[in-house]
Amino acid sequence: MYAEVGDVYLSSGLYAEAIAEYQRALALCPTFVDIRAQLAGAYRDWGKREEAIAEYTEIVRQSPNFIPARLNLGLCLYAAGQKQAAAEQWDTVLRISPGNRSAEMYLKFAGTGGGAPAGGPA
Repeated sequence: MYAEVGDVYLSSGLYAEAIAEYQRALALCPTFVDIRAQLAGAYRDWGKREEAIAEYTEIVRQSPNFIPARLNLGLCLYAAGQKQAAAEQWDTVLRISPGNRSAEMYLKFAGTGGGAPAGGPA
């Protein structure tokens, strides 16, 4: 129920309230990666990039094949200027799900060729 209330708050742009509800839900179900993904997304949308990275990283630790978390972790890392780390996440997605269009698009947009940044270090 806490997660559902969090979703309502999030859809209303009430990030602090949404985050509090997702945290309550995770206190009851700490291994539910879908709830943690909602929490990470709320942090990301609220501009709390480091917190989002921490949550997406925990999801990947708990569920290494959870593609949405890897894609979003890559986006957050890229936004934080960690382009190589972002590319590594997207490369991993392609190993898990060959031909994943999102991962291919992000790598192309980022100017990486399979993990190596184009034009040298960023």
